Order: sequence, then C-alpha cells, then structure tokens
Amino acid sequence: MGDMDPGKDPASGTDSNHIVIELDTIRDLLIAPEFDPFSEKETAYMGQSALGRAIKRLKPGWTKHTRDVRLTILLPPDQITPGLQDQVHKAIRRFCSTKIEDNTVQLRTIRWNGIRGLPFSFVFLAVCVGIGTLFGNGLVPGVSEWLGAALSEGFYIIGWVSLWDPVETLLFDPLPVKRENKVLNLFLDIPIEIEPRR
Repeated sequence: MGDMDPGKDPASGTDSNHIVIELDTIRDLLIAPEFDPFSEKETAYMGQSALGRAIKRLKPGWTKHTRDVRLTILLPPDQITPGLQDQVHKAIRRFCSTKIEDNTVQLRTIRWNGIRGLPFSFVFLAVCVGIGTLFGNGLVPGVSEWLGAALSEGFYIIGWVSLWDPVETLLFDPLPVKRENKVLNLFLDIPIEIEPRR
C-alpha cells in the first residue's frame, strides 16, 4: 500500500519498502491507546501502538523481499518540534532492542520446554509401541484378532501423537518469534522522516 488516505488507520499505510504512519501525536507511535472495541481506529480497537500494528502487518515474508526500507511519520504541523526526528529514532531503537532481547529469552524458554518434554515423550512412545506390538501379535489372551489389530494401531497412534508436542515446540513455535526479530532488526536503523500531515 502507498500513503494513507485521509481517515485511514495509522498502522495500515504500508507498502513493500515505504512505511507511512499517520498520527495525531507522536506518543501514539509507541504507546498503545486505551482499548476501545467501538472505535474505528485499528490501534484503539486492538489496543496496540501504531508501530506495533505496523510490525505485525509487515511480518509474513516481508523481510525476504524488502530493501531500502524507510519510515515516514505524518504529524499535525504543530506537533513537529526541533530534534523530534532524533528522539523518535532513539525511542524506536530502544523499543526494538528491548523487544529483541525479550524475544531471545522467549526462544530460549521455548527450546528448553521442547527439550524437557522429549525424554518423557520417547518413553511414552516406547511403552505405547510395546503394548501395540503385544496386541498386534496376538499375545494378549482373550482378545480377538480384529480387536487386537485395532488396539495395536490405536496405541501406535497415541504414542506418536505424544511425541508431536515437543517436536512442534522445537521446530515450529520459534518461527513467529524469529520472524518478528527479523522485522525488529530492520527497524533498528530504519531511515525516518517526519512530515506535516495534510
């Protein structure tokens, strides 16, 4: 998307390499407004800052195809003061750096949870496979062949399903956090322009 149309929500004026955010006050860039589900502004009914909404909109595959990214902030003329651009750049760097650190801790926690769950899952899988083998080979007295086959398959499935949770935690849960960190790293040194809103 290109520059925002009048009345469009602040965080939605984005395209592949030019992010345009229109604000009433610079505080709205990083401070989430009071949650208001009846508001027409996306930042208000989602309860998120304009930059936070922009980052969420840019995440899917954006970093792979984007070069020379720049950010333009549109403000009422009376809100633009000397030195504001430098203040905004420092504020964005602080926000992104801290968020990256938080995400790094989250990634370590995800990895630890996944690794911790693997031993139990493997033991449970082995038990289920063992029980399934007993039923499948007709080694359980009083169980018919068709029932033994059904129970055997059921225990195999239960065992493999138990292994899925730690595998999913290790392989897939980190992906959205890593994607967000890629976007945040781009924002660390993004060129910023502050222009009067028309």
